[in-house]
Amino acid sequence: MLIVPLDNTTNMKCWVGDCNHHHTRDKCKYFTIPMTPLQRRRKLWKASIANGVSPPVKARICSCHFKNGDKNEGPTIFKRQRDPKYLHLWVSPKTKTRKPTRSPSFYVESHDNSEDDPKPLDDIMEESGTISNHLEDSGLALTPEKNELSTHSIQSLQSPSGIWEVNTGVNAVCKLRKPDDSVTDNIAANESQCKKSLFPRDCNVCCRSPCKCNGELEKLKQSLEVARHLISKLRQKECIAADVIKELENSLRLEKERLLFPSLSDDQIRHYTGLPNKATFVWLLSLFSKPLNYYDCKSVVSVSKENQLLLTLLKLRHAFTHQVLGDWFRVSNSTVTRIVRTWVSALHIVLFKSAMKNIPSRHKNKKSLPECFTPYPNCRIIIDCTELRVQVPDAMKSKNLVHSSYKGYSTAKGAVGVAPNGTITFVSDLYPGSNSDKTIMRECGVLDSLQPGDLVLADKGFLVHDMLPPGVTLNIPPFKNTAQFTPAQVKNTTSIARARIHVERANARIKEYHILDCIPANMFHYASQLFQTCCALTNLKNPLIAEVEDEMRLWQ
Repeated sequence: MLIVPLDNTTNMKCWVGDCNHHHTRDKCKYFTIPMTPLQRRRKLWKASIANGVSPPVKARICSCHFKNGDKNEGPTIFKRQRDPKYLHLWVSPKTKTRKPTRSPSFYVESHDNSEDDPKPLDDIMEESGTISNHLEDSGLALTPEKNELSTHSIQSLQSPSGIWEVNTGVNAVCKLRKPDDSVTDNIAANESQCKKSLFPRDCNVCCRSPCKCNGELEKLKQSLEVARHLISKLRQKECIAADVIKELENSLRLEKERLLFPSLSDDQIRHYTGLPNKATFVWLLSLFSKPLNYYDCKSVVSVSKENQLLLTLLKLRHAFTHQVLGDWFRVSNSTVTRIVRTWVSALHIVLFKSAMKNIPSRHKNKKSLPECFTPYPNCRIIIDCTELRVQVPDAMKSKNLVHSSYKGYSTAKGAVGVAPNGTITFVSDLYPGSNSDKTIMRECGVLDSLQPGDLVLADKGFLVHDMLPPGVTLNIPPFKNTAQFTPAQVKNTTSIARARIHVERANARIKEYHILDCIPANMFHYASQLFQTCCALTNLKNPLIAEVEDEMRLWQ
């Protein structure tokens, strides 16, 4: 017959997907899935299993999936079934347990008729699982503290017939034989044997020599002292390291704050920003109380407003790279670009477009006219052009436009006008360096601001007499038409040079902002803003002429 229960000695497990029964662990029978010629029964079994995988030739199913263990009805019981009518059919198989090895013990007699020989107490404990509880309830128990059996408890259970009865909980009543004289005489030997069988490790420890134990104890004490000494040293080093770390953290914090605005002195402000003192910086910052519209429409919150202004002035004054400024203020290069573009535009609007939109009249100039301008009381402006080096553009046409025949390299040129007291009152946009001074004067619009009666001082290159408005006078040094200057020409040249030297000094101050040393190509589109902003910042310095500065001190 093809369907037969297999022996448990064969290595097999149940093929049902939700069953983990194995013949080495579970006490159930295993049936081979039907093969040919019983194809119909095989299909039924396979459909019932519903593993989704075709079973192999030697696949087996445990008897727990058959009603009453009958294989003829086919497998019908599975864990996946949720219908209550199947729940009572599932019975978990008994689990095999491994018997522990027997240890020497005393024996008891059993009243069970199935066995006549006395059983060891370990077997009875294995079958019942509760013998120790019954012994404790009856007063017969082992006392591990003393490693002996309580003789008093045994005597208290003695019955008139001389037999002690102990309920083992397994349909049997175990009896201890009444101790006769021989047993009473050898009780000490039995107790010693019990000690050795139950507590062998304690016996071995107790058998050690006292000298050896004392020696080991001394070694442990010495090791403990060494460990304590090492711990104390480590704690001292830990305290020292904590102090060093604290000092380094303080030094790092001070170093971070050392080059930020709150910790800068007046000398440092003068060096880093070009402003005369810290009070001027605070006043300039107060002009930007309203929120700024940042470049790229992204705000900057990682840097305070005062440090943003400081960063911008550092860029203009020293032309630091964005990487240096980013490391200085702990921001990225893109954030530096956003701050510089935003604040250059803001400074240009406030300091140039608002404060320098009109040229002061000659009547205002007379109120602060220096002594060197006494021959020219109607002087309204001293005009000059300055050239700034720029990066050579890539396009050939642009190269020709920015090449300066006077400097011999690529430049951008702008017109600068200075009042008699040394204040910069007019700044034009930047033009390619190939343009002449006359062309820039015509295009910049400074002539449109002049009124009849005004006097303009300029260099020999400004031959703009034909472009001046009616009533406006141009005073330039005389040209040498003879072998040498006449005394009158020398006097006139000296007088004009003493007056117009201040515009050259103003140009030198403007070029202290090293961002103008060489304007890179990526700044061409806002180079005029940079130039005009640097000129406006120059006006925040101390007066150019010492005579004017002395008068200002008297007013204060």
